Amino acid sequence: MKINYILLSFAVSIAALMAYGFLLIPAFFESSTNFKLTIGLNMFLIFSLCLALGIAISGPSQKATLLIRTVGFTSFILSIGMFLLLKMLVVSNGIINVLSGLFFLFTLLITFALQKSKV
Repeated sequence: MKINYILLSFAVSIAALMAYGFLLIPAFFESSTNFKLTIGLNMFLIFSLCLALGIAISGPSQKATLLIRTVGFTSFILSIGMFLLLKMLVVSNGIINVLSGLFFLFTLLITFALQKSKV
């Protein structure tokens, strides 16, 4: 895999701004400071991974690059929905950490499998 560091810094900056923007939605995130910190950090990490896969990382071939970017953008859209649902349905920090970690690792696993495949 090749990483374009300029686009990577751009993707991480967008992820930070989006995570902060989601925390400012008044109807969803009027909770304690601990809860806001937990969900904010989880959003930042997952948004950073998804946007980095979608924008800054390229595979060994054009087909692999297209598949990695598709996984990145699809995971990004799914993660937005996941965090909105988590906030509406779950109020526990531990459950949010576990589900976010599973989503993060699942996205990395798919990307690693795509990178290793002979596409």
